[in-house]
Amino acid sequence: MHAVKILVTLSLLFSHFSFGASAHAVSPNIVISQVQTGGVGNGAATQEFVELFNNSTQDVEITGWCIKYSAVTDGSQSQLGCVVPPAQNVKMWLKAGGYISFTSTAFETAKGYKGDVTLTPGMAAGGGHIRVLANAADQEVDKIGWGDAQSPETSAAEVPDEGKVLQRLGALSGLRDTDNNSSDFKENELAIHSSGLYETEEMSNDVCSNLDGAQETVPLGYINQNGICVLDLLPLQITELLPNATGADTGREYIELYNPTDRTADLSLYTLHVGLNNEKSYQFPAGSFIGAGEYKTFYDSHVGFTLANTTGQVALAGIDGAPISQTEPYADADDDHAWANISGAWQYTNQPTPGEVNLLSLEEEEEPGMGNAPAPCPEGKYRNPLTNRCRNIETDASVIAACDADEYRNPETNRCRKIATASSLAPCKDGQYRSEETNRCRSIETASAQLVPCKEGQERSPETNRCRKAESSTVPKAGYAVQSVQDGAASFIGWWALGGVGVLALGYAGWEWRYEIMAAYRRALSMFNRR
Repeated sequence: MHAVKILVTLSLLFSHFSFGASAHAVSPNIVISQVQTGGVGNGAATQEFVELFNNSTQDVEITGWCIKYSAVTDGSQSQLGCVVPPAQNVKMWLKAGGYISFTSTAFETAKGYKGDVTLTPGMAAGGGHIRVLANAADQEVDKIGWGDAQSPETSAAEVPDEGKVLQRLGALSGLRDTDNNSSDFKENELAIHSSGLYETEEMSNDVCSNLDGAQETVPLGYINQNGICVLDLLPLQITELLPNATGADTGREYIELYNPTDRTADLSLYTLHVGLNNEKSYQFPAGSFIGAGEYKTFYDSHVGFTLANTTGQVALAGIDGAPISQTEPYADADDDHAWANISGAWQYTNQPTPGEVNLLSLEEEEEPGMGNAPAPCPEGKYRNPLTNRCRNIETDASVIAACDADEYRNPETNRCRKIATASSLAPCKDGQYRSEETNRCRSIETASAQLVPCKEGQERSPETNRCRKAESSTVPKAGYAVQSVQDGAASFIGWWALGGVGVLALGYAGWEWRYEIMAAYRRALSMFNRR
């Protein structure tokens, strides 16, 4: 008895699916919305129009869909029009809540309206059927029968008056579809709607099946591994930070990256993390690249945040979270001191080099007399007593080149000068002779006969040969010899006071010019040693 019940139940289910399916459309999404069987107004019967509507909230692909017509008896079917894509890799879509129209050439001429698909006329006004068929298997999507149609959905719709259309009832929320043509369609005036048909182009060869959209080539920054494209994250390096610039930090703090490979890296595949606990992050935008072997600097104004002066750390990761590079933590950065990776070790340097190879810190020496003695100078250098800094030891060969054969070295300037020879000198003019001391031409002194006579009251000095005032014979001579003046005690003290002031002045001048005097002494000593 139990087996009989099962057989009866299966029979009922089979009869439901076998016979019920013929009375219902395959899909409720795409429905016929309007049918014009012919004659716009009182026009020709070939003026035909069919419209479909997407009754869902999702776009539907309708590539290759067709509408077909059959007569009252629903025998053979004739094709009225199909949605044909312009190329093999193009798909046709109907927007959610959108329309697609099929229009005959006569209809287009009469209404001045071009439909989405050209329709081949042939419908009978008195009765017939229209089907919407999807794909090559002619899967039925929707159907309408009117007039004397023998295979409508439930019952046929009434024949519209001449120039009228069969229009599906409905509202803004969607068109009515009860699978009963007589209740779903009523006669109405033709309504023209905007097209909701659009197309998409797909790549014929998708090399990255795991990425959204079809890829004809492997995108930059990815590699293909058996049809799966994965990120090709190059081993970029963080090489330098400047966490504490002198004065205002904005626009001066920076993070430096280096690409040690021979390929360009797409930075949009990387993310910067700043802070001991990755408190801040920055993902590089699309179109950001770093070339092979390139140093690239990103300032705080670029990434939108500053580095902490006290403690901090910076890390670089791929957008998939894979770690790429990380600095050692730093602490208490001095002004304008960079935290740099030099020869594999993180250290501070007082030579920031944004966008360039990192440099070791320059030795910061103490001023003379300021605390601990400075470190010894490297080999080949000596400590300048004036500046207390290390300088290269000058050698005769490296500093002073030998003078030419016709030159001598000036002892005052240490420069080479031409040796003046008698043959090279121009003869002196008439009335001149050449001085043995200066080797220059001087005027020859003439006899007194050639001298201009002295004026009245003057006489010529026999020593200088110059005119001088003659001694007056009226001036009486002194009756005693010239006596020397004896210095007293006050004069003695005055001379000692004057000498003391002079000594103090010389001592002060010596202190003020001590560096210059020492330098002059060293130069004289150096010249004396070279002789």
